[in-house]
Amino acid sequence: MKVNITMTKKKSVLVLLSVALCSHAMAALTLVEAKKEVRDTALGQAYVGKDTAYWMQSLPSAENASVSIQSFTAKGSSEQKKVILPSVPMVISTSYRSLQPKGLLLVYTDYEAKVHASQTDDALATVKKTVDLSTLSVAMEAALTQENYVVGGIDKDDFASLILLDKTLSKQTKIDLPVKKKGEISSVLFDQERLFVVSSHSDATAYMHELSLSGAVRNSSQLRGGAATGISLGSRGFAVSYRVGREVFIERFDSKMKSLWSKKLHDVVGITTRKGNLHDMQDGIAWVGANNGKLTIHKLDDNGNAIHTSIDTSSGYGVPPASYYLSIALGRDIHIRGQARKSGGPVDGSIDSIYFIDGEK
Repeated sequence: MKVNITMTKKKSVLVLLSVALCSHAMAALTLVEAKKEVRDTALGQAYVGKDTAYWMQSLPSAENASVSIQSFTAKGSSEQKKVILPSVPMVISTSYRSLQPKGLLLVYTDYEAKVHASQTDDALATVKKTVDLSTLSVAMEAALTQENYVVGGIDKDDFASLILLDKTLSKQTKIDLPVKKKGEISSVLFDQERLFVVSSHSDATAYMHELSLSGAVRNSSQLRGGAATGISLGSRGFAVSYRVGREVFIERFDSKMKSLWSKKLHDVVGITTRKGNLHDMQDGIAWVGANNGKLTIHKLDDNGNAIHTSIDTSSGYGVPPASYYLSIALGRDIHIRGQARKSGGPVDGSIDSIYFIDGEK
C-alpha cells in the first residue's frame, strides 16, 4: 500500500509538471512585421465599444497632418482610414477608451507644444470639431464615459492634471485632485457608474483616485509604489502595476478597492520602459513592457499565479526611445507595437515600426 501511495504521488507530480510545461510551451512571442520609418512618428491606440480596437499613426512628415487609423477585432484587421487633423501631431495620447462603438477623440500635442482634442465623425473620415486644451503640456490618456470625455496628463507646471470635456467639446472643467505633486495622470479607467484615475509622481509615489462621472473626487488612496498604471477588470475589480525600488509588482483589488493579492513580476535590470501596460485577459491579467533591454510579457491568472512569461530574445530590437509600447488584447492574444532600433543599426535617424503578437499555439 505504501508503494502504491508513493507511485500515485509521483504520477501526480509528473502530471502537474507536464501541465505547467505545456502551458509555458503554448505561449509564443512572434515578430510579425518590421517596417523602416525615416524618423519617429506619433503612435496611439483606442478601445471602442466591446470588441474593436484601433491603432493610430501619424505620417512621417512634419508637414503632413494625416493620421492613419486601422481597426482590429478578434477576427483580424481591416483596411486603414486616414483623417486630416488641423495641426501636425508630434505626440498622440497613447490610450483612448470608449463604451460607445463609433467615433474617436484624438488628443495630441503639435510641434508648437500645444495640446488639442479633435472629435471625428462616426465613419472616422473627417474631424467634426477641435478645441485647445491650454492647461495641458502633454496628454497621456483619454476616455469617454456616459457623461463626459476625460483627459489626463501633465499641466504647464508639471503637475498631474485631469480635464473633463462635455460631449460637444463646448465646456472644459479642470478637476482639482487632492494630491499636489509633480507627476502625471498615468491611467484613466471607468467601471459602471464610477471613474478612476491613477496619478504617478516624481517622488516615486502613486495614487488611485475615485471620482463620480461628473468629476467630484470621492476618495484618494496611496498605492504601494510609483510609476503606476491601472485597469478595470469589470465585475472582478481592478488591477494596478507599480514599481517599488528596483522591483515591479501587480496588485489586484476587488470592486470595493480592497487588496486581494500582490505579486512581484521581476527585478528591474538594465534599460526598461517607465511603466507597464495592463490587460484584462478575462480570466487573468497581462503586463506588457520592457526589462533588461527586451520586450517582456507576464501573464497571471486571477489568483496571481504565473501562467507564462514571454521575453523577446531573438528580434534584436531594443527598448523604444519613447520608453513605451502600445498593446491591445484581443481574445487570448496580445498585439504589441512600438518604434525601436537594433543594436548597431543605421545612424541616419531612421527607426523601425515593429509589431509583435504574443499568442497561444
